[in-house]
Amino acid sequence: MLKIDRKSVCVVRVRERERRWRSVMVRAFEDSMALKVLRRERMRMVEKRRAADLQRRDKEEERKG
Repeated sequence: MLKIDRKSVCVVRVRERERRWRSVMVRAFEDSMALKVLRRERMRMVEKRRAADLQRRDKEEERKG
């Protein structure tokens, strides 16, 4: 029969929990970074579209005026 002292079992359990928690935290961090990048990209697209709209409006105004 294997003799296992409680301390080592506890340590192993704690390490497992820490590893799981760390992986969860890393995943959350990566997700948040990806979200930041996506938000930045979306802002850039919105800015481009706004600039294009302004240019088109200016051209229409010139044609009318």
